[in-house]
Amino acid sequence: MAKFKPVRPKKDKTPQVQGGLPCVILVFVGIAILFVVMYLVLKYASG
Repeated sequence: MAKFKPVRPKKDKTPQVQGGLPCVILVFVGIAILFVVMYLVLKYASG
C-alpha cells in the first residue's frame, strides 16, 4: 500500500506585501476626479 504523508505548510514563507491600501486610495481618487469632471460638465452645459 502507498504511504501518504500529511501536508505540512512550508516553514520559509515570504512576507506578503501590503499593496491593498494604495490601490484603494487610487480607486477613490479616480472616482472623486470623475465626479468633479461630471459636475463641471453639467454645471457649464446648462449655462
